[in-house]
Amino acid sequence: MTLMLEQPQTTEVPHGSARFEALCRTLLTMDVPEGYRAEIVGGNIVMSPWSKGFYLPIMESIQDQLKPHRPSDHTMSAAPFLFTFPGEERAYGPDIYAAA
Repeated sequence: MTLMLEQPQTTEVPHGSARFEALCRTLLTMDVPEGYRAEIVGGNIVMSPWSKGFYLPIMESIQDQLKPHRPSDHTMSAAPFLFTFPGEERAYGPDIYAAA
């Protein structure tokens, strides 16, 4: 069995404070070790193990339970996207998300 661990990627630096934009640029250029992800939490860059392989059956079960209750124009996924919240100085990839 082959397991591929993915890392979240952003495509552009969001608008926010100069400090947050600098953190995002740093995050984009970091050499993150295989199997880890880097996020901005509370104005700090935090690196943690990427647990998608271990939690995949659990995440799929949660998605299956939530999908019937989400708005029809929303998508739900466990793909490794990095969501940014400049006002809160946060940029992180949730394990599961639902968004318009």
